[in-house]
Amino acid sequence: MKDTLVLLALLIVPLVAQQSERQYTHSLLAQGIAASAPMTVTLRTVPGQMVLRNLVVGRGIAKDVANPTFAVMELHAGHVFTTLAGDRQERVPGDFWTVDKGATITFENPEAQSAAVIRVTSFDANR
Repeated sequence: MKDTLVLLALLIVPLVAQQSERQYTHSLLAQGIAASAPMTVTLRTVPGQMVLRNLVVGRGIAKDVANPTFAVMELHAGHVFTTLAGDRQERVPGDFWTVDKGATITFENPEAQSAAVIRVTSFDANR
């Protein structure tokens, strides 16, 4: 009996430790949007950085998401409507669009059972 309890404790302790050390790959950017950790690439030819990240848009509407730098966005998967400066556009996989520095963008995912995945490439000039 005592050996069984020790064996059970040895099996449970690592599982609890793994759960508390779990690292999440995405964080909440705005209501309904998860953003991956940014990957930064320093540019060699001009002073600046290119930042790559993915946005995952769940069902519903995420209004007025801030865009602090110029960005190029591409819809990788799913279906989404975007609104930039009052212009609502339907996006399908493979579509590219740009978002100006300081602009806000609204995302609307009409699909109940799927998320939209958007690759964001932004550019930040070193000052």
